[in-house]
Amino acid sequence: MGKTGAIPITDAVRKMRGTARKDRLAKNNPKAQPQGEYLTVAPRAPRDLMKEAKPHWRVLAKELVANRMLAESDLTAFRTLTEAYGMYTMYLKAGDSKPMVNNKVNQAYVQARQWHNRANTLAERFGLTPGARARVAPPAETKESADPWDSI
Repeated sequence: MGKTGAIPITDAVRKMRGTARKDRLAKNNPKAQPQGEYLTVAPRAPRDLMKEAKPHWRVLAKELVANRMLAESDLTAFRTLTEAYGMYTMYLKAGDSKPMVNNKVNQAYVQARQWHNRANTLAERFGLTPGARARVAPPAETKESADPWDSI
């Protein structure tokens, strides 16, 4: 049988809602483990990254590092994101010369649309779309204090 009753609210949710009080905080509430240190400098693009993706790498890396949203563990997914934008750019340029081929839509445009959708899905996961930014805020600056009660 499962547990009955209301689902317990975590301390992080209470703090976010502004309802955190000392008497409501859980005694044994596990703290979230960080996924790694956030990068402070935008990483250089890998040498083998496709040339269409490199401009996207430079722009997006600077934005994510400035917002403290890019960690070392995210670089593989970030590469996939920039390559998706690169593929979109490549197919879009290929389709610009002939939008219609034999009274049919040029397949380069179809491929460009598919790569654009993939890139947007990945961009949302990184918090790069307006809707994603509204849902996820960058982590707050943490100041270490000698008194553990200061964090509550």
